[in-house]
Amino acid sequence: MVRQFAYATALIGVVSAPIAASAVTREAAPVSDENGLAGQGTLFFLAGIAVVALAVVLLPEDQPASP
Repeated sequence: MVRQFAYATALIGVVSAPIAASAVTREAAPVSDENGLAGQGTLFFLAGIAVVALAVVLLPEDQPASP
């Protein structure tokens, strides 16, 4: 009897939780100012590519590929 009550209580909790969560609505926060880095993603991407290319070219190779 106690086990059935525990199962019923758990079932009611599992079923009612999503229903209660969907009933709660939240307002979106107002956006006063956009990100200061907006539009500069391409610049950072190209700078990263340049750093990797310079590292490949300028760093010395310790051992040659063929003996």
